[in-house]
Amino acid sequence: MSEEPAAALWAALFAVTCGSLAYVGLMHASSGLWYLPLTRAWALGPQPPTLAMAWFGHTLAVLMFAAVGALVGHGAARRSTRALRVLAAVAGASMLVAVGMCIAQSIDRPTTPIPLPSGLPVLCDPVQASAARMRVESETQPKMPPWALIIFRPISWNSGKYEPQQSPATMQR
Repeated sequence: MSEEPAAALWAALFAVTCGSLAYVGLMHASSGLWYLPLTRAWALGPQPPTLAMAWFGHTLAVLMFAAVGALVGHGAARRSTRALRVLAAVAGASMLVAVGMCIAQSIDRPTTPIPLPSGLPVLCDPVQASAARMRVESETQPKMPPWALIIFRPISWNSGKYEPQQSPATMQR
C-alpha cells in the first residue's frame, strides 16, 4: 500500500466513525440548533415550545464531528494493516448502530400531523385550496374551448384567402 491512499483511507474511516457516533449521541439530545419554520428563524439551546426542526442542527454537528475525525485520521495514519482493519470494523459497527437507531426511532414516530398554533393561516387545507383554484379557474378560463367557435362556423374555414383558381393546364368541366 502506498502512503497517501493509506492516509486517505484512515481519514475516511475516522470520519465515518466520528460522524456515526455523533449521530447516535445527538439522537436523543434535547438541545442544539433548531430551525423554526413558522417564523423562519434559528434558535440555539433547548427545544423551543413551538414547531421546530432539529435536522439542520444535527446534520451540521455530524458533519463537523466527521471533519474533525477525518483530520485526526489523516494525521494518525499508520502503516499497520491490523490497526486499519480494526478501525474499519469499528467504523462499520458504528455505522450499523447509527442506522439501526435511526430505524428504531422512525418506527415509533407518530404519523398524525402536529397541530399548528392558533392564529396562523392554513396554507395547505385541501378543501380551501380546491375552492380557491376553482374560483380562479372560473374567472380566467372560458367555458367553451376557443376552437369550438371555429368548428361551428364552416364559413370561417375558408376566409377568402384561398379562392379556387383555374389552372392553365387543367380545365374544369
